Amino acid sequence: MMKKIHLSVTTLFVTLCGISHAAPLSNYQESEKALNSQYALTQSYLKDIPIEKNNLLNQQHQWLKARNSKCGFKENIAPNMAIQNCITQENQQRIQYIKSQYFNFNALEQNLIRPITFNSKGEKILANNDCYCDGQILKIQNNQLYIYSACDEKLTGPQIYNIIKKVKTDTSVEYSIDTNKNKVADFTLSFVTSGQNTWSIVPKVYRKQDLIHLDFKVKYSTAPQIKKIKQDCGDFDG
Repeated sequence: MMKKIHLSVTTLFVTLCGISHAAPLSNYQESEKALNSQYALTQSYLKDIPIEKNNLLNQQHQWLKARNSKCGFKENIAPNMAIQNCITQENQQRIQYIKSQYFNFNALEQNLIRPITFNSKGEKILANNDCYCDGQILKIQNNQLYIYSACDEKLTGPQIYNIIKKVKTDTSVEYSIDTNKNKVADFTLSFVTSGQNTWSIVPKVYRKQDLIHLDFKVKYSTAPQIKKIKQDCGDFDG
């Protein structure tokens, strides 16, 4: 069983130096607190995909070892100001990296959004990867949602819907979709992180007949490189 990782040196430092929890936090302590909060928040969104949860856990463990080595931090020794400054800078960079990998909603409007699954090695591979047109690939651009059918390595002409509203928070982005070209939202699609460059699409339906055909049970990814398993399609030409 994998041991839990102690993510922060702040608690150790506070204990060794006898600092009260009520005392104002230094930049160093604030950065430790912020890093722990960002890590915990991110992990809370990965519970449906154990592979993603373990990947982040392992990456964080490796990063902590590299950070401590770079900054000269040693356990059971209170860090001096130079070490604190180094750790603060590394923590701030790590927080931004985690956000860019797990909460980069701009990527939804910069890359194709493709359905995925995972192989036995934990690698992302294209879902619905067969010889028929049952894979849906999305693109969001210029306030429009494009939905393509993926047919044997080709994309058929898309269905195009207007996006009339966009609401973004720190942890999700929601698009209101107009399917009837009357500037009224027929339903909304909420994109919520499920992993590194990986998303769950959660529909909020106003009228069931207006909901577009998408597989909401699979996850979607904006990763630029996703493995594809070559299928033997025989004489099928898409």
